[in-house]
Amino acid sequence: MLKVINSVYWHGFITKLSMLKNIHWKSIFPAALTAALLFSFFTFFFILQADYTSTWLLYLGNVFFIFTLASFFIFFKNDANDHGTASSTIFRGMVTTFTGILMSVILVFILLLIVMPGFIESGTPSHVLQGEPPAALEGKTNGLVFKVFMAAIVLNFFGGAIISVIFSVYHHNKSLNEMHHVL
Repeated sequence: MLKVINSVYWHGFITKLSMLKNIHWKSIFPAALTAALLFSFFTFFFILQADYTSTWLLYLGNVFFIFTLASFFIFFKNDANDHGTASSTIFRGMVTTFTGILMSVILVFILLLIVMPGFIESGTPSHVLQGEPPAALEGKTNGLVFKVFMAAIVLNFFGGAIISVIFSVYHHNKSLNEMHHVL
């Protein structure tokens, strides 16, 4: 009995993974890379300044990450195999978001290694966050690395998820309107 349940579970899991075969990496990869590069560009200047009042640079990087994903959705054309369903558009958006987050985390880590030599080793690195409020994180970098990675992961995820849902509804309603005009 347990063997049957496990095989049914794994069959459903494998079936859901088959959606990964239909991903158009030629369109997703450039959008994710552009979003990650724009986010990393502003993060670089935040790391250089290492000042709490410059946190707006991180948020500006998040805004550009989101705008890049939004422009990807605006200009992306549905394939003949896609049929423009809302779930496939959300899936495509989430794959683009996760790919962009993975790339931005790797780029930010490389930036931290270059700009802040010694942030992995013991001791105080060359850049620590200055001017933070008393309730801020204490640590080796006074929360600089934490802020950078939280912006790269959490804020980019929520922004990408919101954009994916908004534009999936937009594309789905647009395709429904086009079908009504044909009828």
